[in-house]
Amino acid sequence: MGCPTLWSPKLVVPVASRDLIATRGGIAALTKLRDRAAAAAVFRAPAGYGKTTLVANWMRCRPAHGEPVAWVSIDRADDDGDVLSDHILAAVADALGGEETAAEQGPAARRLTEKIAELTADRPRRTWLVLDSVERLRSAESLRVLEELLARIPERLRVVVCTRPTELADRLADRLADLSHIRVEADDLTLTAAETTPFLRRHGLCLDAGQTARLMNLTEGWPAGIRLAAIILSNSSGTVAELGNRLGVDRAVTDYVTIEVLDDLTAKQLHLLLCTCVPDEFDAGLATALSGLKDAPALLADLARTGFLIRHDGGHTYRQHRFVRAHLLAWQRWRFPKLLEQRHERAARWFIGKGQLVSAAEHARASGDTDLSAGILALYGPELLLRGKMSLIRDVAGRLPPESLARPEIGLIVALAEIMTGDRTGAELRLAGLAEALSHNKNSRTAALETIVRTHWTRKIDRVVAEKNALDALVPAAGGQWLPTLALLNRGTISFWLGDYAAARDDLERTLATATKQDYDYAVLHSLSYLGGIASAEGDFPQMRETAERAIEFAKDRSLRSACCFAYACEVWAAYQSMDWERALPAMDLALAAVDQTGDRIVETIVLSLKEFIEYERGTDPYAAMVRLRAHWNGLVTADPVQPSLIAYEAAIEQRMALRLGRADWAAETPRRAAAWLGQSGDVLLMQARMHVHHGQVGAARALLDRVNRKTVRSVVVTTLIDAHLLSATLALRADDHARAEREFTAAVEIAEPRRALRSFVDGGDEIRELAVAQAGRMGRLNDFVASLRDAFSASDKDIVALTPREVELLRELPSLATVEEIAASRYVSVNTVKTHLRHIYHKLGVRSRREAVATARGRGLL
Repeated sequence: MGCPTLWSPKLVVPVASRDLIATRGGIAALTKLRDRAAAAAVFRAPAGYGKTTLVANWMRCRPAHGEPVAWVSIDRADDDGDVLSDHILAAVADALGGEETAAEQGPAARRLTEKIAELTADRPRRTWLVLDSVERLRSAESLRVLEELLARIPERLRVVVCTRPTELADRLADRLADLSHIRVEADDLTLTAAETTPFLRRHGLCLDAGQTARLMNLTEGWPAGIRLAAIILSNSSGTVAELGNRLGVDRAVTDYVTIEVLDDLTAKQLHLLLCTCVPDEFDAGLATALSGLKDAPALLADLARTGFLIRHDGGHTYRQHRFVRAHLLAWQRWRFPKLLEQRHERAARWFIGKGQLVSAAEHARASGDTDLSAGILALYGPELLLRGKMSLIRDVAGRLPPESLARPEIGLIVALAEIMTGDRTGAELRLAGLAEALSHNKNSRTAALETIVRTHWTRKIDRVVAEKNALDALVPAAGGQWLPTLALLNRGTISFWLGDYAAARDDLERTLATATKQDYDYAVLHSLSYLGGIASAEGDFPQMRETAERAIEFAKDRSLRSACCFAYACEVWAAYQSMDWERALPAMDLALAAVDQTGDRIVETIVLSLKEFIEYERGTDPYAAMVRLRAHWNGLVTADPVQPSLIAYEAAIEQRMALRLGRADWAAETPRRAAAWLGQSGDVLLMQARMHVHHGQVGAARALLDRVNRKTVRSVVVTTLIDAHLLSATLALRADDHARAEREFTAAVEIAEPRRALRSFVDGGDEIRELAVAQAGRMGRLNDFVASLRDAFSASDKDIVALTPREVELLRELPSLATVEEIAASRYVSVNTVKTHLRHIYHKLGVRSRREAVATARGRGLL
């Protein structure tokens, strides 16, 4: 076979593409060659990574720098040592302006190297040789030619090899590594979001961060995939989220994938790819089951080596490239929907046999086999719930016929999924529809499930105590794995809401241990979240933060953030207590984003209350925050299963807010409302004492505070004791009893220090601030905590100073046209007394004039 003529297209650099997406990795490799860091580079990547386009565009610039470029586009006819050698030599001669040389005697490999060295020896600049599509070579003789060339590259020559992954390419790459040449792999040619965005803009596409992330996830940075996606999106009004469904019907995608990606596959390999695109990941066993090919393991290994599959788990499992997989799925869904459903059904049954129930349910849903789906819900529904797959259960149930949903063992599972995702109305209607069937039920498993569902339901209404007794009887007799786990999870949660922390901790820790072993992700997350709630109720804020962070980290790794609302709330509360706004504010945003999915009215109330606490202190309208907070809690009744510590915490904060805003009437309501839940606890007595102080009844306040401080009455939350000691210290300071003030302050610090409870000191006002400054450095082991109070006081940059009752009354006179003298006369006080009160009002409101005072007071809702 002779050499091609000098004008042959196979010896010409391809036309430069205007649609190039350059990658840093590819450019860096060519730059190293230009800068003499190496003599050769091999670009090894599957189709669509832009090898040829990148190198061609680079080489188009070389002649302008006086550097000749020899290009050989290899085809199957070149798979012969002599032919390959002749074509390479012809390309180099053409690039250097010489004539086609006659064949010489001797081995092709040696002849090629010697002749190229002779042609390039006296050249002032380097010559570039590009060998494109080397994967088309298969013979050992061709390999020897390339190996000899790469091992003995002439000084003035730079060689670039472009190839898809093949056995020959792997050997070449290894050889290049031995010779310290450059290797460029698919990862080096994968595009980043930053590299993709300018390319998309050239197509008129301006995607936001979320859409760009979706596109990068689908294409995995594959340049061809990004280019095809850009074509589809620019020619339609579809979104990135809808792109996957269009990949099987778009002509450009189908032509490219068929001709460029799949063309070299054997019939068996293509069949295996069409079968294994059904699951997200698969091993040899599932591939065999789906394809019916006994040699599937060997075929998988070949496909992985050539880049068609990606290995996982140390090579034991595989997955397809997401873009190609989406195309194969969409194409089968369009052309052979029944065959695709059969493959999903086959996958579902295989996953059932392996105990992988979530995957089984997902494939059963896609199979359209309602009997199979119903069977999975009936047998494995509880375990799906414990793994947090409520939405999957509801989706599967939505495709079942009414007669399947009327079966108690299925209807109860769906009802529980509805309760856990916040659809209380749907659950109530479903339970009502199951009433007759349940009344005739004699299956012990279904009866146990009914007890769990009803206790979970009543935890959100008003029959908690009565229904908890049913769980107490069920737990010891529970059999299997999921039944006791669900029962313990429910009982522990109910005990928490009832304030029985020891019982709640015992049940939830047992649940956590079992759920961790069984991979019951939802049960793990729920247990951790409510263990954080127990730490909060006991005032252990560091433990609360640690447990909440464990829950959040666990949820993040398992895509369970939507079920993480209570854990976020715990993190917000711990950060609020320690004045850590850097943690509190982001966690608050996450809690609000998840609150609609809790399905728990009390948790919703907690989250919304935390939002108002922060808005009151950090927002622009504290009065509006106060109004919203009251609305959240006034909607509850004493029959609601509100956890006692929540009442104690919230009522104390609400009262303090009301006093600072001059609403003594609202402040007086909080101890009365709290007493309806808590009785005459120390928390209620503290709130009553605050009202006495506000009205100047110091003796009555001290009598109540002494009962709290001496613990003659039980306090629900530990911050009550801190607040009581601090209020006693304030009263002692006002009476010039500094010794007692220091004792009370020390008692408060002793309680607060191990709990990092800084909030009470900040809320104590200027007198506590001054006391903390005076005691700094004088408290031994407590000095570090007292020192940290200074930062906490600084963090409270939105301090709202409370007005006294007389100041509030005077403030309400200011909008009138009455003079200071007239106001003094109407109140039977001196003009100087009115002026003194006015100075205090102006200082507390941060204003300088009567007009500013009226405007600010109206903004705060004081007028």
